[in-house]
Amino acid sequence: MASSITSRRRRTADRLRLYISGVHGGANPSPGVGIARSLRTAFPDAHLVAVDYSPHSSGLLWPDFDEGLVRPPWQAIDLGAHAAFVASRLSEGAIWISGLDLEIRLLTRRLRSRTRLPLPPWTTIQMAAKPPFRLGRLLGIGLPPFLLLATASDVDLGRFCRLHGWPLWVKGTHYDAVPIWSWYEAGPVIAQLAEAWGGKDQLFLQAHVAGQDVTIAFAAWKGELLGAAFLEKLDRTHQGKVWSGQVSRVSAELERRLRRLVRLTKWSGGGELECVRDQQGNLWLLECNPRFPAWIYGAAQAGYNLPALLVQAITGRLSAKATQHHRASFTRVVVEVPAWAP
Repeated sequence: MASSITSRRRRTADRLRLYISGVHGGANPSPGVGIARSLRTAFPDAHLVAVDYSPHSSGLLWPDFDEGLVRPPWQAIDLGAHAAFVASRLSEGAIWISGLDLEIRLLTRRLRSRTRLPLPPWTTIQMAAKPPFRLGRLLGIGLPPFLLLATASDVDLGRFCRLHGWPLWVKGTHYDAVPIWSWYEAGPVIAQLAEAWGGKDQLFLQAHVAGQDVTIAFAAWKGELLGAAFLEKLDRTHQGKVWSGQVSRVSAELERRLRRLVRLTKWSGGGELECVRDQQGNLWLLECNPRFPAWIYGAAQAGYNLPALLVQAITGRLSAKATQHHRASFTRVVVEVPAWAP
């Protein structure tokens, strides 16, 4: 059963109502708070509901939200009941923007009506699983060499390590990426991740590409690209998450490829392409996420308000100007917000 933990603005019958899931703001932040900040700028009278699966999710207290909703913990939640819960909110005219990968996979498979649920088709979600080589082919962007560990022998593993050197990355098809710097680290890390994610068939080994981390965020609706922003990471956390970055327009050639990808995959919703740009200027695709990234408000501040463009396409409601393009940098800071006493 859901519990409403706070309500701060008066509801009206015709008010735009948006549920935004995935709002925790820890070291590996979810995108919900950034989505809410972007939408508050564009739709100041909208009713924004924060959704998460723990009462300790820090973003539930972010002041741009009018209401906070705590669902049962993901490990214990009834998946069918949760899909029905989301469907009931959609039937009332609300929009649900998911920022959680597990929830996106659930809702894409369970709910067919997508009028107010901006998600790609299930076949596209499957293509986005790591390593996203099929999406890379559609984009015309290569992937770093990889080895699927499901059927790889120790001989295959040793050959891959000798060929590509150190560091290498052990990655899960949906979560986790751990660097290894020697043969002696490979076995323990693979065993640890296999236990965490249900076996070696959920893992692969990937070569490291030296270069600058760059990311493309985009929004699409029913196969039409609405907008995109290009991020160069200037400073990162130890987990590789952006701490400061520079946002600019996507190049004309990359935008053309991205528009083709969106059309062919019938993409709806937010998206993120994580890449490395090597010393020769070539892009290498690392991941493709079917949601907005956590730095999405940094893009909005630079004039690329992609959540606003998405909601505008879904509803037809005009937003504050969201497409003023200019080069801009941003940085994150630590802030304190009021919380309940323990």
